[in-house]
Amino acid sequence: MDKVGKTMLVSGVKGEPFEVKIVENVVLKGGCSEISMDVLYIPEAGMNLLGRDALSLLGCELIFSGEKCSVHLLTDEQENIIDPLVWEAGGNRGILKIPL
Repeated sequence: MDKVGKTMLVSGVKGEPFEVKIVENVVLKGGCSEISMDVLYIPEAGMNLLGRDALSLLGCELIFSGEKCSVHLLTDEQENIIDPLVWEAGGNRGILKIPL
């Protein structure tokens, strides 16, 4: 992870503010889509933290293993079980739970 430089405080994942690493300019590809964005690196969170908007646009999910990350395309069945509450709005913070 050679693009890690900045950090920021995050709240909600662990229930209290804590500092996380930012991996900058990550190019994410899924199907015919490609986006470049900064992502937060929080392997101990145990859940996918890439925004649902980016995941949906790419049609994929990220799987972290140690300091490595792999991207998997979502099946139609997996996309159908995504809870619409994963969108953050008005203080609502959801999570993307996709069984492996």
